[in-house]
This record gives sequence, C-alpha cells and structure tokens, in this order.
Amino acid sequence: MDPTHAFCKKIISRKTALTLLFASIIATQAVWGGPPNAYAVTVSPPQMIQAPNGERTKAVSINNHSLVVGTYGGPNGMTRSFTWTRRGGFQDIGEFTATGLNNCGDIVGAVNLYAPAVPADPNLPTRALLIRDGQTLDLGTLDPSTSSSWAYPTGINDLGHVSGMAGDFIENSLRPFLWTPETGMQALDEPQFHSGAAALNNHDQLVGTKQIEEFNGLQAGALWAPGQPVQILGSLGGRFGIAESINDNAEVIGNSATDLLLLPQRSGFYWSATTGVVPLQPYESQSTFDVANIAHDINAWGDIVGAIYAQRENFIEPRATLWTSYSDFFTFSDVSSEAMSINDRGQIVGILSPGEPTERAALWQIEPRLYLHGQDKRLCHRR
Repeated sequence: MDPTHAFCKKIISRKTALTLLFASIIATQAVWGGPPNAYAVTVSPPQMIQAPNGERTKAVSINNHSLVVGTYGGPNGMTRSFTWTRRGGFQDIGEFTATGLNNCGDIVGAVNLYAPAVPADPNLPTRALLIRDGQTLDLGTLDPSTSSSWAYPTGINDLGHVSGMAGDFIENSLRPFLWTPETGMQALDEPQFHSGAAALNNHDQLVGTKQIEEFNGLQAGALWAPGQPVQILGSLGGRFGIAESINDNAEVIGNSATDLLLLPQRSGFYWSATTGVVPLQPYESQSTFDVANIAHDINAWGDIVGAIYAQRENFIEPRATLWTSYSDFFTFSDVSSEAMSINDRGQIVGILSPGEPTERAALWQIEPRLYLHGQDKRLCHRR
C-alpha cells in the first residue's frame, strides 16, 4: 500500500458505528456548559503524568502507540523533555524542548542557541533537532553560511518529514520549511516578518500562517501542498489567523483573533475544501460564561481538542474541550486545563492545574473506545 495513504483506513465508518450503538441512548447534557453531546461520548478522568522530581510537566503530543512526549522542569530550572507510556513510565530524553512526535517514535524538538537551559521558542534563535532510535540529528538551517540563521521544528509525519519555521534574526525574517532526509531543509515561501508552518500530514501538506499585508501585519491561515501555490485559508475576520493542525483528509483547525493579547477576541476554526473557514462553537461569546475558545489538534476522525476560556469571578480560566464536530462540543475538566493533542485511538493529552500552581501533564481517554475498531492499523510509514 502506498505509504502516503492515511494510516487509518476507514473500513468501518465511525459515525455509522456510533449511530448504531447509541440509537437507543438519549443525548446527554454536556459536562460543563456545552450543548447536548450528540453521540453520548464521555471522557475518562485524567491520568496524571508526573516527573520524578515533582517539577512541572507539559504533554506536547501523543501517537497511536499511546507514546506521550512532553517537557518538564529539570535540575536547576532547566527545560528537559520526556517520553511516557503506561508500561514504561516516565523517561528523560534530554535537555531540549520537544515539539512533535510521529507514529514511528521519532521526536522533533529545539534548543535555544544562546541559553540552552531556557525553553526553546519560535520567537528566539533556535536549532532544530530530530531524535530517532536514540540518535540526535541537527536538521540545520536554510542558510548554513550565516551564523544568524536558525530553525524551529513544529511537527513530524510518519515518513519522517519535518515542518517548521526558519529565519534570520538579523534580517528579522521568517519562512515555512519542509525537511526530508533526501532534500534537507527547503523553504516553502518567501521571507516575511510573520510566516511559518505549524504542522503537516502524511501527504506533506503543511499548514501555518502567512503575512498577507506587509504594513498592517495582517496574517491568515495558510496551506502549502506539494507542487501547488500556497493557499490562503483565511480567518474569521480578525487581523490574525493561524492554521494549527491538519489530518490526512486535509481537514484543518486553527485560530483567529482580532487582538492577540485579548482572549475574548480569539476563536478556533475548522476548515475543509468543502466548508471553508467555519467557527468552532461557542462563537462570539454566545453566553456570558464562554469568552473564547482555542483549537490545538485534530485527529483522523475529525475530532478536535483545545480549550474554552471562561470568566471565573475575577479571572479567565481554560477548560479542556473536545469538539466532535465544529458545532458539537463539551468540556471535560472542572479545573484549569488545556487539551493539546489527540490521537486516532481517542486518547487526549494536555495540561492540568489541579488546585496548585504547578502544571501537570495529563492523559484522558474518550469513551466508548470505537476508534480503530476493525481498522488496518498501519501505524508507521517510515521507509
């Protein structure tokens, strides 16, 4: 089978299976402030992922083998990365900031060029790393001839291809890149002040953000596909738009904002070639309780995770949220939390603050577990 085909071949339609199973069940009210949950889906209580030293942990991604990758506070406050499985537990994997994971167990991450102990950030000069089979590979930059050139990886697909953003901190420019073992790092667009790829799928389609008006800084979600010009996905009318994740069906989720500093002016969106940009609900503060929502990831089934930010007395606090479509949603945590990644088995990882200032990585499971039932479980495409 061609390795660029979706690794989750849909032999049995998930919606058909859910409809048959729950035809006799009345839709339940959402766990926290959302509309009725059309498929009677629930989410298990969280399993906490803790570092041996008790420091903060943050889950970044989970693959279809239930392998979790994330970051934690190491000795002397240094940022380190970890992997976690139920069987193997917590494993330190080095002093860098993990940013992505594929189904082969390959991990991408970044190191701050001038302060390795400081968490790597796309706004700071970094170098991009690929960790495979215990070996670390420096992915280089778009212009190795200059010391001001840097790169930040954002995702890795099952072919071992890497997405990200690369720039020059002297020229103050950014551009999206695709890295492959055969070609190395290749730029996908011209240098801009705001431009970069946030994720990619197994067809080497990359999504991210592109500056579309030079002087007022207007940014929009963008899609780069092999052999095609960049496609502007747009936003929900705000000045800022970024596409955050794309699945193998070319379904995209992202976020739009009129002001990046004001949470109430942010909203997640869903995009497909059929629907165009559609807001995730709730939208435009449909009630005084919900003030913003942010989308982080989408799986092969089209399930979306992120957070709804709500007013809590004198502060705004996030709650981890699942969208089973762009209109059906429910939150599944009653404490400050954010869902960052969802795999095709319905497992969700994110961040939870259980009544304490220290963040903890958490794992949730969507019930019922109909995911991948009867499927061709091809979990790694690496050739």
